[in-house]
Amino acid sequence: MRKIDSQNVVKLYGVYETSNSVYLVQEYAQGINLVKMLKRLPQVPLHHRKNIIRGLLKALKVLEESNILHRDLKPENVIYHGTEESLKIVDFGLATHVNLPSYIYVRCGTPGHVAPEIVSLKSSEPAQFYTVSDVFSVGTIFYELIFKKPLFKGSDQANLLAKNGLCNL
Repeated sequence: MRKIDSQNVVKLYGVYETSNSVYLVQEYAQGINLVKMLKRLPQVPLHHRKNIIRGLLKALKVLEESNILHRDLKPENVIYHGTEESLKIVDFGLATHVNLPSYIYVRCGTPGHVAPEIVSLKSSEPAQFYTVSDVFSVGTIFYELIFKKPLFKGSDQANLLAKNGLCNL
């Protein structure tokens, strides 16, 4: 997060460690997450949807240029306050660089938003991640913005992902 300088990605100001805790000092992202916004507004106005889409695409471009994969993009991790510039991607707990020799968490994400290439990884296969996986996740957010319902819904999807060992269920 320290490497990223974008108005659409929450800034990390500092990290402080004690013997039993790690404290992150981050920018305060004013607004509400997209899940709450979609519940409050019966119909999200077109100008808000355009701002959200533009803001997410700008953030994705910065992440891609930095070779960073968020791996958990979903409406809960997008904070919005009315303008394209106010949109912030938050929660980089599963983020990683692409092209690492190995990863701490290989198959992770949130059911319904995780890219198919991550779900379909076999535990015996070497993992290779690319920033395009986040593009899939943003596509699921766009779908939800437009149709006001998740692209994938139901317990079957969650059970399938749980059986495949996703780490963020």
